[in-house]
Amino acid sequence: MSDYDKKLQSVTKERDTWRSKVEDGSSNFSTCVLFFVFYRHALITQHNISLLQQKEDEIKEKDEQIQQLLAEGEKLSKEQLKNGQQVKKLKQSVKV
Repeated sequence: MSDYDKKLQSVTKERDTWRSKVEDGSSNFSTCVLFFVFYRHALITQHNISLLQQKEDEIKEKDEQIQQLLAEGEKLSKEQLKNGQQVKKLKQSVKV
């Protein structure tokens, strides 16, 4: 489980605890205000975690693309070297 998932679980658990206190009437006005502030913070945190996970996925995708491009570039470089060597041999055989 990632750190983001653990943080999200923790925030969700605490939010649910506050929500139950507010719903069963065992809290006063200041507790309700604290719940509202905490709940708003939890929503922002959940949103930020989602954004971070999306960015991580995008970075992984870009890393894969980079690796593919590097592999393709290496392959083309080797082909170019091989072709250059063949051209050199042909030029030498024509000179003879």
